[in-house]
Amino acid sequence: MNTTAPVDVLVVDDDADDRSLTLRALRGLPNPPTSFEVEDGQQAIDYLCRLGDFSHLADTPCPRLVLLDLKLPFRTGIEVLQAVRGGKHCRATPIVLLTSSEHERDMSNAYDAGANGYIVKPGTYAEYLGWIRRTAEYWLEINRTPTDRLKR
Repeated sequence: MNTTAPVDVLVVDDDADDRSLTLRALRGLPNPPTSFEVEDGQQAIDYLCRLGDFSHLADTPCPRLVLLDLKLPFRTGIEVLQAVRGGKHCRATPIVLLTSSEHERDMSNAYDAGANGYIVKPGTYAEYLGWIRRTAEYWLEINRTPTDRLKR
């Protein structure tokens, strides 16, 4: 995918199978969103903060939704949240944690760092697809942000 094209959903997960399932769920929506994927926390920070390989995106719209794994190589999901919420780019972008961790401490840390949601990955294929679709539908179709009028 062309990284300069507007992206509706950024998928951040180090597990290729989980990224593939998430993208499959998104493609199954009535109005499939454009998506981009990265596989580690540092790539996510660089993409969302418009750094390094993604500095050319400084003047492009931020994704409308980020689906972020908690346990990532190089930088954790919490570190990604902290960097994005403390930066000047994409800090208002909704970020939903999509993780296998049910630990209350992880949930608290995620919300304290600025997460907009926390979803524990379900165990079945059908549940996973359904939860991703409902999450995307809410954040992309129902929820509104101050910059939405600029993107439509």
